[in-house]
Amino acid sequence: MGSGITVGLHAAIEVRARLARAASAAADAALLSRHMELLQSGEASVDQACTELRGWTEAYAVARSQLAVSLPAAMDSLTRQEQDNALHLRAVGLSHGLEL
Repeated sequence: MGSGITVGLHAAIEVRARLARAASAAADAALLSRHMELLQSGEASVDQACTELRGWTEAYAVARSQLAVSLPAAMDSLTRQEQDNALHLRAVGLSHGLEL
């Protein structure tokens, strides 16, 4: 009779250990699933930021090309003093990394 109790106790301990391992595996799976969701969300955010950056870059290129066309024409219509002022402002812009 004593050995039956011992066998039953060992079986209960084994069942408990299996349940603990299963619970741990389920918790790990849930954690991995959450990490995957966060990664996918982060990827979507990066994709959106890249799309916006491409849009801004294209808008900058268009504005810059329009300025390159209109600036010489505008300079021709300025007085000498206005041209000097415009050249000075261009030099200041260049010194700050702006190409006009």
